[in-house]
Amino acid sequence: MANNDVVQSDLNYADTLWKAADALRGQVDAAEYKHVVLGLLFLKYISDSFESHRDDLRVELMEAGIKGEQLDRLLESRDEYTAERVFWVSPEARWQNLQNHATRPDIATLIDDAILAVERDNANLKGKLPRDYARRGIEPVKMKGLIDLIAGIGFKGSRGKARDTASLRSDGVADFIGMGGRFHRNT
Repeated sequence: MANNDVVQSDLNYADTLWKAADALRGQVDAAEYKHVVLGLLFLKYISDSFESHRDDLRVELMEAGIKGEQLDRLLESRDEYTAERVFWVSPEARWQNLQNHATRPDIATLIDDAILAVERDNANLKGKLPRDYARRGIEPVKMKGLIDLIAGIGFKGSRGKARDTASLRSDGVADFIGMGGRFHRNT
């Protein structure tokens, strides 16, 4: 990634975080933004990593002459992902599923269920992810707005690129979290 691309990517990411904070204003205390936003960012990150590996796996299997039901079965085989150290993301926890259901009045419950599914399928994550979206009482329209905002953050590409992107952004997220979403914005 070229230096200018990194700077632009970081600016876009920071702008998205600010928009997320704006979307939550009046719904949760500023100090709580991090719990809401980071959980969604993590779901997006692991879903994008999963989908990236799935795309690569599809190409590899098709080049090997595998298609139809056998291809579909292998694409949904947890072992194909965990063997490559990619978190398994069940269909109900995939970002596209959450985005497709974002207009439902129970979207917060669906997010909690997605997080529970991720923890169920990845024992090393058990108890480490926020799963209290339904309890927070955030309006469904605000949750949809957050989902749509975060959907614009791209973690796709090679696993190395996705990790680099997440790493590059970690300082900005840490600043955002440390200030409860209230740091000074120069725009």
